[in-house]
Amino acid sequence: MRAIPVIIILTAIAVIGCNTNTNTNGNQNTSRTFSQPVPEAPKPKEALDPSFTSCNPYYPLKPGSRTKYTQVTSSGLVSDMTVVVDRGDNNTFIETSQTVDNRGGSELVRKEERTFACDGGRIILLAEKSEGRIQDMPSSIVNNLSPNAVFLLDPASLVKPGTTWSYSLTQTATSGGTTGSPSSPIVINFEVKGEEDITLQPFRNMKLKAVKVERKVGTNVSYDYFVKGLGFVKRESVEGTRIEMTETNLTPMQ
Repeated sequence: MRAIPVIIILTAIAVIGCNTNTNTNGNQNTSRTFSQPVPEAPKPKEALDPSFTSCNPYYPLKPGSRTKYTQVTSSGLVSDMTVVVDRGDNNTFIETSQTVDNRGGSELVRKEERTFACDGGRIILLAEKSEGRIQDMPSSIVNNLSPNAVFLLDPASLVKPGTTWSYSLTQTATSGGTTGSPSSPIVINFEVKGEEDITLQPFRNMKLKAVKVERKVGTNVSYDYFVKGLGFVKRESVEGTRIEMTETNLTPMQ
């Protein structure tokens, strides 16, 4: 989960529900047609290797993994997200995700690619970009990351409440043929809040121990949950957006 730090697109997603066409009796009109077909959900290039050892079990980055999530925005838009991991060059890992709203892509289709590397037990984010469309308007984002952008701390630090870290990025976004960038870098701040017991749909009969991490981008606050062996499993934002794992070929570690 795999967390999702694309800033401008997520802000737009949050207001999609306010802009959706409605018919005369107030029900949402889902009959709109769009010029671009919805691409097939990504699949990993190789089978999952059970013997693969991750540098950080809280974000496994196992080649061959495939995980699905449901995302519900504060406006009520529901989307399905599929995330796969493949091997990259020079001991890197490529994470590809695709998000499509459950109206058949009439509101949102987004593909994101991120490149990660391990630094001991830390997960370093090397590159991040996305492209897609929001209400049939093409959009793309490239995030230019600060050097040594720590995406997730090593396991020993991650289980200590109060531990903080951050990274920054500059962003180039294109939407509807217009390109722009924020006037100042975007800073993403994290703080470990502690461990919580949670349950997830794929493991209904198990009580899982998750690390809860607060994530702040300006005034936007959300809480991400990470489980050993599974990685990112859910997000709860203060403004109301929720993301939760619904299916995976990974196995939780006790």
